[in-house]
Amino acid sequence: MEKNETIAIFEPWGVGDVAIALQLAKMLDMRGKKVVFIGDPKWYSWLKTLPYIDFVYSLHIPWTDKLKKYSLSKYHLKDYFSLRKCLRDLKVNTLCELRGD
Repeated sequence: MEKNETIAIFEPWGVGDVAIALQLAKMLDMRGKKVVFIGDPKWYSWLKTLPYIDFVYSLHIPWTDKLKKYSLSKYHLKDYFSLRKCLRDLKVNTLCELRGD
């Protein structure tokens, strides 16, 4: 089965939230979708080993920090422009964000 649609899952939070989002990733993979996972860099090595994830993009989102989460100096536009370029290059059709952030 050729994977004809690419869906990105955005889950920048902790391991519990990532585990819940991985259920969606499995379901999408079983339905023949290409799955891109956008998550915190600390989960990158683990996520890369999962056979139902086609591509992992690591991105730290400052609003997930416990301290100084709203400090503008922690937000770097180049990170978001890089993500946008990656999503375009991967031809992502849909972006899923499960928490409503």
